[in-house]
Amino acid sequence: MIYTLFRYGRSDAPSVINGSLAGLVGITAGCAFVSDQAAILIGAVSGLLMMAAANWLEAKRIDDPVGAFPVHAASGIWGTIAVGLFSTECGLFTDGEWHLLAIQLFGLTVLCAWGFLLTWFGLKLI
Repeated sequence: MIYTLFRYGRSDAPSVINGSLAGLVGITAGCAFVSDQAAILIGAVSGLLMMAAANWLEAKRIDDPVGAFPVHAASGIWGTIAVGLFSTECGLFTDGEWHLLAIQLFGLTVLCAWGFLLTWFGLKLI
């Protein structure tokens, strides 16, 4: 809401709602593994990433009327990476190990490739 107040000079209800959803999506992957302070940071960054992704889609003239990509993809990717950064057990910022972050990035790569290829083959079949 603070971002929309500064950007548009008013509170934009759809952006506030989608920002709240983005925060929830962002913290879902790491909710059991990060501190309370990290959870607040992850949620706040998720909301800002959602706004950036929505603005990018709008600039590229890509239609996403309900903001599904910014809310779920941008925030989900950030939340998955954030586990590798902020995990209290072996995150990069808490224990200094790269292992968990590397696993998270590998998982993201596999999931993105799987989703892209399955969609591409399905659309080719249609």
